[in-house]
Amino acid sequence: MKPRTFAAVAGCVLVLVGLAPAAAAKESRSLSVQGGVRFVPIGQTALAEAGSARYRGTLDIAPAPKGGLSMVNEIAFEDYLKGIAEVPGRWPAQALKAQAIAARTYVLWELGRGRSPEGRQLGYDICATVACQVYRGLDNESGPSGAAWADAVESTRSVAVTHGGKPILARYHSTSGGRTRNNEDVFTSEGPRPYLTAVDSPYEQASPLFKWSSRFQKSQLEQILAADKEVPLRGQLVDIRFVKHPDGSAKPNEVVITGSSGETTVRAATFSRVVSREAKKRWPDEFPPANPALPGARLPDAVPSSNMSFRIEGDAVVIDGSGWGHGVGMSQYGALGMAEEGIAAEEILKHFYRDTSVEKIAEPDQVRVGISTGAEKIVVQGSDEFRIESFDGKVIVERALGKYTVEPKARGSVSIRLPEGSDSDLVLSDLALSRSSVTQEVNELALTYAVSRPAVVSFEVRKVEGGEVVYSGEEKVVDPGTATAEWPVMRNDGRRPPSGEYALVLTARSPGGTREASVPFTLESAPDPETDGKSSAPLIILAGLGLVIGLAVAVTLIRRS
Repeated sequence: MKPRTFAAVAGCVLVLVGLAPAAAAKESRSLSVQGGVRFVPIGQTALAEAGSARYRGTLDIAPAPKGGLSMVNEIAFEDYLKGIAEVPGRWPAQALKAQAIAARTYVLWELGRGRSPEGRQLGYDICATVACQVYRGLDNESGPSGAAWADAVESTRSVAVTHGGKPILARYHSTSGGRTRNNEDVFTSEGPRPYLTAVDSPYEQASPLFKWSSRFQKSQLEQILAADKEVPLRGQLVDIRFVKHPDGSAKPNEVVITGSSGETTVRAATFSRVVSREAKKRWPDEFPPANPALPGARLPDAVPSSNMSFRIEGDAVVIDGSGWGHGVGMSQYGALGMAEEGIAAEEILKHFYRDTSVEKIAEPDQVRVGISTGAEKIVVQGSDEFRIESFDGKVIVERALGKYTVEPKARGSVSIRLPEGSDSDLVLSDLALSRSSVTQEVNELALTYAVSRPAVVSFEVRKVEGGEVVYSGEEKVVDPGTATAEWPVMRNDGRRPPSGEYALVLTARSPGGTREASVPFTLESAPDPETDGKSSAPLIILAGLGLVIGLAVAVTLIRRS
């Protein structure tokens, strides 16, 4: 049997009259602020860089020393950890816990050593990229596996890896290729660290980068090497080989490049970085190459790690390698494999970080994360109202809603462009209820409306008799102009509502006031033509003759005092 259908009476559209017309959009104005501006959430508001990520906590935007704007997110310490996106949330709980503890330990170590030179300039403790830890804000929590990652963070609250009672430099990487490396063999200027020593990582086979291969034409490598001073080629390429230094040698792996006019030796990590960058720039359709372990995907880089070997095959050079990342500390895929073997998070951490303890340790309330620098402009919006302040605490906008555009100005100041209509009262108008779409599975009613300024809009469907709420739509922030609220013709619990008299109640709220409109309609059942009337499907009857007849519209206007 085919599913029952919902259908609206064809051609019947109700245009609601009697509401004040939407005010004409005013030209948005700008404010100038010396120094920077701070966007402060009110209540549970989440702030967002428009078109990018959402964030808990405050957003500080200021002129960057090298031009453009910088943005820093000040956030509760544990909420920062929930925004880290270093491993998939679908991984086993013990692997997630190991990663959560390592990430917490890493940022505690960063806080303990003090800010980097750029951090001091821009006012942040830790960056949001792979140079520190990948941070994606609230979007990481709301992703498909966000709850599992948040649970790993919560269940390990305040737990860190320590050596001598202090947080360690908890370095980690994707895949070691079977064995990690000593810190001094990779980060030669730092020297050894007793807890960052080479260990076997025997459970990494699940990594799509456990083994990898890249194929270059000899002429391509010659172009790259001849043009870059970091990996110079002397003459024509004759041979190329990999030199792997043993653990504890305090020497990085190296690549020896033999040209027709001489030989050059460079760090393997430098070779990997330069060749990956230049190959992608020069031949973006070819590099990074396809990854056979992930159909349809490419390798992350043309040369993903500094653990490799070379084969010259005629006019081609094949680079075979293993792993991804610097290879020091915890292998994330190694941790995954250990967790799948039933090994607990604490033992995983003690395996990769030698001579350490896993214990509770004091942590700060807040952390400042450097999100971006050099942006030409930044657009900030919120899930609800927020406040805008100058860095000296002066309130610029007490109750803001909508999109605010910040741009740099001369002499260390910024301009803030306010959204259209932000200085006007809230007007809700131009409502129209119509059939939105009809299929055998879904039938939606769409209510089109207009607001004169940014507003938080929600709607409910209520029974006229008794006032029972059968459906509540989520609140959303809408910009000035026309928008649509859609009802999927079902209750919040997924059941179809029975026939009867209903009202769709739309509420718009903003700092300019609150407006509410109630739109009545009738929901009736009618025979399903495919079953000859033996069963019935709900039918929405939009009361009216022509476009509007017998329409009752209840409109409540509530202004702030």
